[in-house]
Amino acid sequence: SGIEMTSSLQILSYISILGAAAGILAISYAVFNILPFPLEVFKTYLAILLILIMIFIIIILIGTDYLRKKFYASYGLIRRIRRKPK
Repeated sequence: SGIEMTSSLQILSYISILGAAAGILAISYAVFNILPFPLEVFKTYLAILLILIMIFIIIILIGTDYLRKKFYASYGLIRRIRRKPK
């Protein structure tokens, strides 16, 4: 589970960096009315960011101990069934 945690933390850090960038851009647009690219591009970027966050939340929910144990239990059963015929 250590490997899973590090990868999920990396994803979370990437998302937070993207979110921070979005925040800075939003503030610069609100205060100075300056955007390095058209507003439509920024809206698309925010939409992609939201989708990424949702996917990450779903990954976290799937990665909970309860579901992981259920998955491993079913995986173990499959392995046992496959092993039996000799």
